[in-house]
Amino acid sequence: MKKIILISFLFFAAVLYYSQDSQAAICCDSGCYAYGNVCCGNPQYENVCSSLITEGLCKTNSNCKWKVNECQPLTIGMEGCINANTGQPSCPNERLGECFVCTNRNNKNRWVEDRLGIPDCNACNEIKDAQGNLINSECDSKCPEGYDVCTSGCCPIDITIDSDGDGLTNEVEKQKGTDPNKADTDGDGFSDGEEIEKGTDPLDKNNKPASTTDDSDGDGLTNNEEVDLGTDPNKADTDGDGFSDGEEIEKGTDPLNPISNPATFPGGIPVCNDEDNECTSDESCRCSDCNEGDQAGCLDGLVCSKDRKVCTGDNDGDEILNDDDVCIEIADKKQDDGDGDCYLDDGERSPLFGYCGDACEGEFGLCESVYGDKQCCDSILGAKGSGRFYGYTQDCPKIEVGVGCWSSCFNVDAEGNVIKYESGSCIDGKKIIKELKCNSAGENCVEQSRFEESCFGIPLVPFFTWINILTTIGILFAYYVFRKK
Repeated sequence: MKKIILISFLFFAAVLYYSQDSQAAICCDSGCYAYGNVCCGNPQYENVCSSLITEGLCKTNSNCKWKVNECQPLTIGMEGCINANTGQPSCPNERLGECFVCTNRNNKNRWVEDRLGIPDCNACNEIKDAQGNLINSECDSKCPEGYDVCTSGCCPIDITIDSDGDGLTNEVEKQKGTDPNKADTDGDGFSDGEEIEKGTDPLDKNNKPASTTDDSDGDGLTNNEEVDLGTDPNKADTDGDGFSDGEEIEKGTDPLNPISNPATFPGGIPVCNDEDNECTSDESCRCSDCNEGDQAGCLDGLVCSKDRKVCTGDNDGDEILNDDDVCIEIADKKQDDGDGDCYLDDGERSPLFGYCGDACEGEFGLCESVYGDKQCCDSILGAKGSGRFYGYTQDCPKIEVGVGCWSSCFNVDAEGNVIKYESGSCIDGKKIIKELKCNSAGENCVEQSRFEESCFGIPLVPFFTWINILTTIGILFAYYVFRKK
């Protein structure tokens, strides 16, 4: 009797397994496929079918079908590339954003970077959600590491870099035999770039720009101009830095200071409008402080924002400065703001500016996520943020002396103990926050209290589907029979 019951149970389990597994199969034009999740045109017949331009011709080939006014190959089941935005699989050759395409490699479809044929797409920026899933891609005119923009697209660094600032790239200097790390290879007082421009030989110190009656050293400045400037009218390069006095004046550097030259100050020395003619930290808040070049008046590493004329950086490298960027941490050249939360009704910037664009809202979403992996530290009195900073979101906006959204929050009490706040998952609009008291190193934590906070979540999905219920009943029934004396 027990054997009969055991066989029946195994049969029942096999039926359950088959019925559950069969749900994963997909049926397409060419039949059903147990391991497929999407129906895609058979790539083997794609070219054949596309060449059949009429419905009549299309019907003559059993591997093709006429659909939407064109001949297409019959579909087969495949494991598609999962689109994290929709949760749906994509067929080969379908694109995700601008520069990722679903590609079949080793009989498995996956998202692969593809910039071929896309103008000005020198690099591809991946855009991922908070869980690290690829949700979009954007082209970047910048080049990959080790390359830089050139007339033909992207070229190795040597082709575009000018190490000595003489106006010739390292690659050109290699071709001409000059020293790419020495502005004036032959030591005649004229840089290699100036000599090439003026038609003289940068490798022969006797072949250099000619002098004239008014310009004794041939540096492009008259003798009278040199007297006014304090430079030597009989020496083309007064300070001996490899650049002639005339070239330095033309490019805005100091011909009397060897540290100031076109190599050390490619944009020229900032000339400020204040009394001491120096750009200091307290004078670099407005670009109008100085009148030469975008970087004039800004500290090292910062440039001038064209929008509000303040000095700022570019954290995400998308060539849109932080002060002008709706997404500071995510490369986003489109600057889309579909829900209009970057600006207030009066046209002023909202507290969310810098974290309000569509691209970064897709990356960070709401701070109070369903997974409990982020916390708005401003909702806990005196708390500070630790771990990853997620910026400011709609449910955790920027406030005065606020800290924003972080992966975790903490406090320090009067005795130096670290107080941590552990967030649970958001279920039915509520989540539990545990307050833990730890030592000064943040270790040996003991729960002190817990409290409930509202959050934006999803209703708890019932676990007990009919498959789970039947499986549980079967297991309990078998256990009861075999245990019964």
